[in-house]
Amino acid sequence: VVNGKSKSRTNDDLLQKTAQEMRTAMICLCPAGDSPTSLRLFESLATGCVPVVMSDRLHMAHVLPFPNLINWDEIAFFTESLSDISSCASGILELSSVLNRTMGPEAEGDEMSRLREIRRKGQLMFHEYFSYFWNPRGVADGVLFETFELMRHLNILAE
Repeated sequence: VVNGKSKSRTNDDLLQKTAQEMRTAMICLCPAGDSPTSLRLFESLATGCVPVVMSDRLHMAHVLPFPNLINWDEIAFFTESLSDISSCASGILELSSVLNRTMGPEAEGDEMSRLREIRRKGQLMFHEYFSYFWNPRGVADGVLFETFELMRHLNILAE
C-alpha cells in the first residue's frame, strides 16, 4: 500500500496518466529497451505521438518490422543512441535544441504541419499493421507479405 492506495491502483493511475501524456505530446523519445524495437515505439505510434528512436538508423533498418510495407523514415525520427548522446558533453543540449526548433515552441508553421502529417501517417500504420482491434489481420498479412518478399529476394519464388 502506497499513500493509502494499493500498488495495482497506483500502477493503473500511472498507466492512465502516461497514456494521456502520450496522446497530447507531439513527440515521444524511444530509447532502446530490452529488445531492438522497444514497446515505446509502438506505444508512440498507437497514441499518435511521433517516435524519436534513439538508436542507430542503419542498425534499426534490420530490426524494424515490415520494412517493405512501412517507410519508417516517414513516421519516425532517428537519432544516435541515448548512451552516445549522453557521452558527449553537449549531446543532450544539441538534441534539445534540434527538437525545440523542429517541434517545440520555436517551430515554424511548416514544421508543425509536417509533424502533424507524420503523426497521422504513424497512427495509420499502427492501425493497419499492428493493432488487432483496428485490423485483426494486419500483423498476419504483414508477416506473409514480408515472407513473400524475402523468398522472392532469395530467388526461392519466380517473379
